[in-house]
Amino acid sequence: MKIIRIETIPYKIPYLTPLEFATGSITEVENVLVRIHTDEGIIGCAEAPSRPYIYGESQASIIYAIQSWFWPSLANIDLRNIERVYHAMRWVTGNQTARAAIDMAIWDALGQLY
Repeated sequence: MKIIRIETIPYKIPYLTPLEFATGSITEVENVLVRIHTDEGIIGCAEAPSRPYIYGESQASIIYAIQSWFWPSLANIDLRNIERVYHAMRWVTGNQTARAAIDMAIWDALGQLY
């Protein structure tokens, strides 16, 4: 079951009331939906929450990391070879939110397979 495409879909959800922090407030959440498409038609899904004030990753940086670094490293890799998937992503430092969303989408796809 090989990865043939990774799709990143940015979206926003407004809060009914602002979320307050010591450093400021936010009025909406900006996440990225990550979909991993396989050659067997299975699509694994996960979310990457953008929290630049906590994780240091914005919606734009998550999309960039996935499309520019993770996707080229994972193209045509068999999802069932978890060790190979891990090693393909290992060279990218930081970007934990983007990496976690890819990891969860892979496990979602594997769960659908088995």
